Amino acid sequence: TKLRVQNICCAMEAQLVKDVLAPIDGVINVAVNMIGRVAHVRHDLEIVSVRTLLDSLNKVHLGATVMETGNHHGVEKHTVLFIVAVVGLFLKTKWFMWVAIAEILFGSIPILKRAFISMKNLRVDINVLMLIAIIGTAALSDWVEGATVVYVFALADAIEEYSLHKVQRTISRLMLKRPQVAVLVETGEVVNIDTVVIGTLIAVRPGDLIPLDGIVVKGRASVDESSITGECLPVEKKVDSKVFSGTVDQNGYLEIKTTTDSSNSTVSRVAEMVQEAQSSSTRTEQIINHFAKYYTPLVVVTSALVIAIPAILGVAGVGTYQQDLHEWGHKALVLLVVACPCALVMTSPIAVVCSITAAARRGSLIKKGEHLETLAKLEVLAFDKTGTLTEGKFQVTDMESVYGVNEREVLRLAAGIESKSSHPIAAAIVNEFSGCVGSMVKSNVFSIPEVKKFKLHEGKGISGIVEGKKVLVGNHSLVTDQCGEKLGSSMTDKYIQWSNESKTVVFVSVNSKVQLMVALADSIRPNTIDALDWLRHHGIQTSMITGDNARTAAAVKESLGLDECTAEMKPSDKLDPHFCCVRRRNVGRVSVGMVGDGVNDGPALAAADLGIAMGAGGTALAVEAADVTLMSNNLAKIPELVSLGKFCRTIITQNIALSVVLKLALMVVALLGHVDLWMAVLGDALGLIFVILNGL
Repeated sequence: TKLRVQNICCAMEAQLVKDVLAPIDGVINVAVNMIGRVAHVRHDLEIVSVRTLLDSLNKVHLGATVMETGNHHGVEKHTVLFIVAVVGLFLKTKWFMWVAIAEILFGSIPILKRAFISMKNLRVDINVLMLIAIIGTAALSDWVEGATVVYVFALADAIEEYSLHKVQRTISRLMLKRPQVAVLVETGEVVNIDTVVIGTLIAVRPGDLIPLDGIVVKGRASVDESSITGECLPVEKKVDSKVFSGTVDQNGYLEIKTTTDSSNSTVSRVAEMVQEAQSSSTRTEQIINHFAKYYTPLVVVTSALVIAIPAILGVAGVGTYQQDLHEWGHKALVLLVVACPCALVMTSPIAVVCSITAAARRGSLIKKGEHLETLAKLEVLAFDKTGTLTEGKFQVTDMESVYGVNEREVLRLAAGIESKSSHPIAAAIVNEFSGCVGSMVKSNVFSIPEVKKFKLHEGKGISGIVEGKKVLVGNHSLVTDQCGEKLGSSMTDKYIQWSNESKTVVFVSVNSKVQLMVALADSIRPNTIDALDWLRHHGIQTSMITGDNARTAAAVKESLGLDECTAEMKPSDKLDPHFCCVRRRNVGRVSVGMVGDGVNDGPALAAADLGIAMGAGGTALAVEAADVTLMSNNLAKIPELVSLGKFCRTIITQNIALSVVLKLALMVVALLGHVDLWMAVLGDALGLIFVILNGL
C-alpha cells in the first residue's frame, strides 16, 4: 500500500513513520520516500487494514492519506508563508515593533503546529529549534530580530518546498510514460487500460504508446523500446514478437494479444520497482540519520550551557550580569538555529533518488539505494559465460562419430534426451536433428523418441532411457565418470582442437559407449569487449565463471582479455562468487559483483555483494535474486551503472563536506558574536537548498 504522508519534512518524520508502523502486527516492511513524502508499506490485509495504518499515522499528526495520482504540495502552508513574507516587507515602518510582534504571532502558527507534533513524539527537529529561538528573542525583547527570523525562515521554507517540487518534476520527466487507454480490435472502441483483460486483441497505430504487454498477431512495425531498455535503435516487430507496454510504435499497424493486465504490465512493474527503490536508504544515509538523532539534542544542551554559564558567573559577580546574559543569550540562539542537521540528512536521499530514476530511464533497475554505494566500490566483477558474455544461441558446427556408427541415429537419440532440457545447448542439438521445432508442432509430425527415467547430472549433462537404450549426453567429465573408457586418438585430437577454438564440446554415449562428439559455437555479445576493457581500466578485476571445460573457458578468457576464469563449475559451486574470484588473491575481503541470466545463476547473484541480472533474456529467478536488472542484454550498461554509482558517491561526498563545513563555520562565527540570528537561519537554509539542487 502506498500512503502519502504530507507532514514529512525531514528524516526525523520519515523515521517516525517507520517507528509507528513497523511494530504493528501484520506489517512486513516500511520504506519511506522523504522527497516524495510517500510511505510504501508491505502488510497482510487479513491482519492489518489500510485504515489502521492511516489511523496510526494520523494519531501523531502526520497527515496520512491513501496515495492518489497527482501532486500535493501543501497549498494552505504556502498561503501562510506568502502572507508572512508580505508582512515582513513592513518591518522598517514606524510601527515596526507592533508589526514585528504581529508577524511573530501570526508567522509562528505553522512553526508551532509542527513543533508541537515533534515534541509530542519526543523529537527535536528544525521547527522545535526555531520555536525556541523565537521564544528566546521575545524573552530578550529583540522583537525585530524575532520577526526577521520568522520572515527569513518562511521564505527559506518556501524556497525549499519549491526546490523539492523541482526535484519531483525532474523525476517525473525521467519516469516512464504510462499509457492510459487501449483501442479494441473488435469494436474500435477506446477504453481505459484498467478494463482490458488478458487475451484481449488491441490495435496500435503509428505513433501510439503500446498500452499493455502482448504478442503480435498481425502487422509489422519498428518499435522504440528506449523507455524500457535504454537502447536508442528501434526493434522490428512482426507476428509472434513480444511487445512491452510503454514502448512506441514508430511506423506500422499492429494487432496485439495482451498477456498482462495493467497492474502487471512491464511499465507498471518498472514504475513500482523504481518507486520502492526511491524509498530505500543507503548505508551513508543510515549513519547520518543515526548521528543526527543524537547531534541535535546535544547542540540544544550546548546552547543551554552557553547561556547558563555566563548567567551563573553573573550571579557570582563576574562581569555585568544583564549585559552578559543578553550577549550570550543571542549567541546561544544563533548556535541553536545552526544546529539543525536538515542539510546533512538530505545529502544522500536527493542524490540517490535522482540516480535510481536516471538509471531506470536508461534501462537499468536498481532495487535499493545501497546498491549504488556497492557499484561505486566494486573491485571484482564475475560473469557467467553462456547467455551473459555470449548470446546463448548455440549452433552445431562439427560432429565426430565412432567408426561404423550411424551418426544420424545417435543424434536422434541425443535429441530425444535433450528435448527434456531447457538449456540452450539442448535446443541447438534438437534443432540440428529435426530443424525447426515450430514446424514439427504445426505438422504434428514428431520424429524425436520418447524418454524414460530422465535424470539431470548437475553441471555435467543429462541421461535417460530411449527405446530401451541408456543414453547419456554431457561433458567430458560426465562420460568419463559414467562410461569409464578413454577416448580414441582421433576424438581426443578433435576434442582439444574444438576446445581451443572456444567451442563447447558435448559427448553422446549409448549403453556406456561414447559414440558421438558434437561441437557447438556461441557468439560473443556486441559491446562485451569494450565493456570489459572499460572495467579493467577503472580498476575492476573481471572474471568468468562457467560450467564449460577448462580449455574452452581458457580460450574464451584469452579472446575477451579477462583477468581470470573458473571452469567446470556446477551451479552449487557458483554459490559463493567470492571463492571463485578471490581465491588466488592474497588480500582481505573485497567487494564482488556477479552478472548472470540463468536459473543456475540465481544463488550466485543472491550471494554476491551485487547481483546484476540480464533482464531481457534472463529467467524470473535470476531477475528476482539480483540487486540490479538490465532491461536489455547490452553489457555496455554495466560501465554506465558503475559510472553512475561513482558519480552519486561524489555528489553525496560534496554535499556532506559542504554541510559540515558550513555548520562549523556558522558555529564558530556565532560564538564569536559576528552573525545575526536571521543570517544564521538564511545560511542554514542556503546550505539545504544547495544540497537539493546539487543532487539533481
